[in-house]
Amino acid sequence: VTELLANNAIPFDVIEIPLSEDKKPIRNLEELLSGQGRDPNSVVRSLLFKTGSGQFCLLAVAGGGRADWAALRKQLGEKKLRMAE
Repeated sequence: VTELLANNAIPFDVIEIPLSEDKKPIRNLEELLSGQGRDPNSVVRSLLFKTGSGQFCLLAVAGGGRADWAALRKQLGEKKLRMAE
């Protein structure tokens, strides 16, 4: 994603998402960004999914938005979908 943006001269910042105290990625992006003085709707999150057939799918979602799992499964023609680890 960053290579695509850079190759097209689109300015961007990479925001590293810190781990929570229990070493898991934080789940509340809006709270993290607001704490940094950033508008959650000004960022794009990259969500990596793994399909039941073993393929990977990278979905770009507006910072405040949510992934529509049912629509994504339908678009991909997959019955099973999970977040990749």
